[in-house]
Amino acid sequence: MKYCPACRSQYSDVTLRFCLQDGATLDDGEAKQSTIETVAFSNPVTAENILKTEELNLYAPKKELGKTRAWSPEPPKSARRQESKKNESSAKNRLAVFGVLLALASVGFGGWFYLQNQNNPSVRAANPAAASTPEIPPKNPPANNSASKIVLDDLSAQTNSNSEPSSVSGSEDAKKEITETVELWRKATEARKLTDYLSRYAEKVDYFDKTGASASEIRAEAQKMFDAYSEIEITVTNLRVAVDADSKQATAVFDKEWSYETATDLLDGKAHTKLRFQKSGKEWKIVSEKYQKIYYMEN
Repeated sequence: MKYCPACRSQYSDVTLRFCLQDGATLDDGEAKQSTIETVAFSNPVTAENILKTEELNLYAPKKELGKTRAWSPEPPKSARRQESKKNESSAKNRLAVFGVLLALASVGFGGWFYLQNQNNPSVRAANPAAASTPEIPPKNPPANNSASKIVLDDLSAQTNSNSEPSSVSGSEDAKKEITETVELWRKATEARKLTDYLSRYAEKVDYFDKTGASASEIRAEAQKMFDAYSEIEITVTNLRVAVDADSKQATAVFDKEWSYETATDLLDGKAHTKLRFQKSGKEWKIVSEKYQKIYYMEN
């Protein structure tokens, strides 16, 4: 038996003179015992144990757009808007359930209190009519007639800004008509129906920066918008309506949030909007449209 003094390889062929691994001259005899202690690893360290894999759940943009935008791991605006609407709907459902439970508890307590008073002789003696005439429960409250996608604010709230109505006096019917007109105006914009959209405006309108814009000028602006965007979404919130004392003029202020979209472009924005109305016959016409404040605008 021969062994290599350099790498400690052993060979049974006695005719070999040189190591096949490193070329060192082979020695005869037993290989010397290594002085290096052997360590056994019961749990060897591997790349799999060092580098843990982790799945990343990031929101991807809704669609590839022609223009490059700065991307961040937060959800896109459309996802935030859907999540916001979902949270708003869930909150409304919880409030509705709470209101029903509170009403049932009030009715139960009122009935118990009434029966206790009926069974009390001193109460019957002091008020005989209460014992003989049952109380007529009130009729069901009227249903909420607010238009879809329009969130009404408290009409009794006063504002200190000169840009908003300073009075909430006027006919309740007129306020309802203004609310319905704003909803029809919003729907016509979303549907890109030019005729319906223009029918909400008067012949002369203070249209944003242009004073006394004609119907043809408003038509040109609307046509440009409808042709440029294939999908339009408008949301109206915090609507407040004030009717003048003569019930011929009115003002509506609200927050308008929009999303204009094409295959290659997207325009999002939100602004505090003021519409001024004047009654023409039986219809309310827009005579002024202004943005009081722009919260944001993305393109």
